[in-house]
Amino acid sequence: MPTDVHLGSAPDDLNLTVCPASGRELASVVLVLPGGGYQFHADHEAEPVAQWLSSLGMHGVVLRYRLGDDPLESAERDARAAVSWLRGDATAGWAERGRLAVLGFSAGGHVAGLLATGTEPPDAAVLCYPLTSFLDEPERTEALLALGLDAGRRERLTLARRVGPGTCPMFVWHTADDAVVPVSHSLDLTRAATAAGVRVELHVPERGGHGLGLAERQPAGAWRDLCQAWFTAQGWLEGTHAR
Repeated sequence: MPTDVHLGSAPDDLNLTVCPASGRELASVVLVLPGGGYQFHADHEAEPVAQWLSSLGMHGVVLRYRLGDDPLESAERDARAAVSWLRGDATAGWAERGRLAVLGFSAGGHVAGLLATGTEPPDAAVLCYPLTSFLDEPERTEALLALGLDAGRRERLTLARRVGPGTCPMFVWHTADDAVVPVSHSLDLTRAATAAGVRVELHVPERGGHGLGLAERQPAGAWRDLCQAWFTAQGWLEGTHAR
């Protein structure tokens, strides 16, 4: 880590890795949440993504949230703690205030969505082929995740039911041919966001399947340029202005 980035001591129970912004001291911060079906952390959706964000001029911070007996609860708790900590003194001197985003893939996209639709949301959220619903084909979803949930938790964990005026701006992308998490998950979420007046941008590449990460050397990899343009339009990258 460069000497001009002074990261405070992280809480012992948070597993964080920092990729500082390239060529910048004061920059936006993006918390990266890898996927893995709440059973493991997909490495290609972790540090490589933070390094890409660094190349854009943003600090990328990877969180490997805990996966215990109740991974849904522990992942959300760890992510909320990380956001709270990053908004505090941890990033004093190198983080731009009011510019903390979360970026998650698949199950990590679900965690990011829980934060985006919560009571103290981040300032922006990027959801990559996210799991968003436990109400649409719940048996299939719970079998995929090896989880069993009661009706109340299915409702609480379905992002479209949580969207409201306080939901932060979102960038969402999902391939049309995803056979693991159907694209309907992202369509339902963006429909709910639009109805609630939330700023949201959705992209649906025709092909690519699931678990693409940066999707390098694939047509779906265009999501990176689109996401960069979205952050630029928000004024999060150097020399840009919010729309």
